[in-house]
Amino acid sequence: MLFAANAKALRHVGDTAAWVAALRAAESARPDAAFTDALAARLAGDGGLRIAAAMPDRAETAWGVVMRTVAIDRLLLEAVARGVTRVLSLGAGLDARPYRLALPGVVRWIEVDRPDVLEYKAARLDGWQPNCSVERIAADLADPAFGPRLTSLVGDDPATTCVLTEGVVPYLDNGAVARLAHALAAAPGLAAWILDYENAGERPLPARWARALAAAPPRFRVANWFEFFNAQGWRARQVLTSGEMADALARPFPRTVPHGLLLRLLPAEWRRGVLAASGAVRLERADSDAGTR
Repeated sequence: MLFAANAKALRHVGDTAAWVAALRAAESARPDAAFTDALAARLAGDGGLRIAAAMPDRAETAWGVVMRTVAIDRLLLEAVARGVTRVLSLGAGLDARPYRLALPGVVRWIEVDRPDVLEYKAARLDGWQPNCSVERIAADLADPAFGPRLTSLVGDDPATTCVLTEGVVPYLDNGAVARLAHALAAAPGLAAWILDYENAGERPLPARWARALAAAPPRFRVANWFEFFNAQGWRARQVLTSGEMADALARPFPRTVPHGLLLRLLPAEWRRGVLAASGAVRLERADSDAGTR
């Protein structure tokens, strides 16, 4: 059963969506919440809440999810303000942005994910009305046969389409990410590709995280995240780092031991560098005119 209520650990990659929804629910309950996601707890279910409570480094992980959520919200709303009318959310999981963001009704939001994820999501959101039109399409992003379908999903006017992949890239292997990048690049004029990034290099996961993520291990391993996408024909046009979001929200990295303490002992320049290793980015094709968007 997807997102079982008695789950206490990840059983497959689909459970990561419930985990992240639980973190959004926890943020929404704060008096100083950076965003409000009224549907997050409903989507997470008891299983998602149990998983979130059992994961290591909970405060640090929650902080990171909040920073990336706010950054992606900002990048998406700016894209819509520039004329994007179609958002293609690949690996949409339990994201509720069409319901919580002030999107104009003209926006067409298309969610793509595994059929079991979309069926669960549709059932949990039955009776709730989004702020724009929402369509759901079942597909497996890791399937090599998915790439050719992207052209039709992007639509006849790529310049009005923005692709979103949040929390997706880490769970695809390098080859699958490269295929996705190439397939998206085949749609000339695509307005933007917005995604979160974690530029941590190729170092192995700490043992506690390797155990926690054993059923859904991160597969994307590159020495430099931005250089990888550059090689696939994509350039970072706007980067919002976790550090920048933390400053904007007055929400510093939590005072955890040892990471939070060590971070505060670093010189300011080094600390900025550490906090710049994650965040969200707007990519555009390398041959696009950055001045037009």
